[in-house]
Amino acid sequence: MTDKPPIDLYQLDATFGEDGRADLIETFLNHSNVLFSRINAAWDEKDIKTVVDAAHQMKGMGSSIYAAELSRQALHLEKLAKENSPDWQSMLESYDALKEVHKRVTDYLAMQNCN
Repeated sequence: MTDKPPIDLYQLDATFGEDGRADLIETFLNHSNVLFSRINAAWDEKDIKTVVDAAHQMKGMGSSIYAAELSRQALHLEKLAKENSPDWQSMLESYDALKEVHKRVTDYLAMQNCN
């Protein structure tokens, strides 16, 4: 792990301004929790389509707030879920990594008083 922040607040501010940043971060925090709930429910049901959809949305949300590692990890989960014969164990490892990255992002945002 590097000391590089998990989100590029400078780029976020340069693109959307401080007001836009606040709105995007609030949306991210609220919606990412919904997506994790959806993935958890899908996991229990082995609903691959929902896993793909939620990972795809998480990838986009990570990109929209300049959280590159989060976006990359969501993409990895999405790709694993799209395989012809998805390996649920590999997906679980990827999902656990996604949750870890998400925690780093949310912890960083809390430290920056962004939420």
